Amino acid sequence: MAAGDSDDISMAVRRLLQSGRRMQSAAARRLGLRITDVQAMDLVTASGNRISPVDLADQLGIRTASASALIDRMVAVGHLERGPASRDAALGHRRRTNISATDAARSEVRDTLRDVNDGFRDLATTLSPRDAAVVLSFLERATEILQEYSDDAGAADRGGATAPDSDTDR
Repeated sequence: MAAGDSDDISMAVRRLLQSGRRMQSAAARRLGLRITDVQAMDLVTASGNRISPVDLADQLGIRTASASALIDRMVAVGHLERGPASRDAALGHRRRTNISATDAARSEVRDTLRDVNDGFRDLATTLSPRDAAVVLSFLERATEILQEYSDDAGAADRGGATAPDSDTDR
């Protein structure tokens, strides 16, 4: 592959990610929610409705108090609900609270994003089985790269790396 091709692919991925953020903003407007609320709904549903408030805060990059306010707001409008999680003996928790999306919220989000989801399904049907396997492999590896970056940044935020203390450290 020529260097220009890899640069073109990198830029296309960047444009895709930017379009995804704009799509989330548009979905938030259509749903009458804040962008962080939509991101929270996405994380909750992607977790299989097994995410704790602390994990949600961590994944959103917000403080736990802000996540609590977000959850309270979303519970009040019927989008999320709190429920007990199973005993997690390995972590020493007797009970944890998990957050889940309500059926009504999942249906509303599904209806709002129907055109996007249908568009991706239709696009996928244009691929040969071989091309579909290549695209899927590329997207899975791209996801891993993004996840590794966010995991590394999270470790740095928790003290795994330090920022320079003075101008002389830079």
